[in-house]
Amino acid sequence: MVRIKNRYIAVQIVPYTPTQTLRFSDQTLTKCLLQNVKKYYGVYGLGLLEHGFRVKYCNERTKIAIIRCLHRGQHFVSSMLPLITLARYVPSFELFIPEQPSFNAINSLLNTNDSS
Repeated sequence: MVRIKNRYIAVQIVPYTPTQTLRFSDQTLTKCLLQNVKKYYGVYGLGLLEHGFRVKYCNERTKIAIIRCLHRGQHFVSSMLPLITLARYVPSFELFIPEQPSFNAINSLLNTNDSS
């Protein structure tokens, strides 16, 4: 039996103009990420990433997203994230990857921000 290895990437969406909430859904982020992977890595990168790729969590108020991808596509996503500065129907933003977040740190951050 083969084990599927998933990787989770925590991303903070930093808009250039400060706002309380973003009109940004997980489908918008998914389309934006897949379009940029195709732009920078071509159909090979897109085909490698599509299987097992999903935006698991995207909060408009905390501006935090969690992306799931397979182990083999992790480098395509993480190397392309800083290059994204614009998504359709969304003002200019920057994707920021925090320094080596642990699962417990991400979970506690999400719980404290959602309970406020």
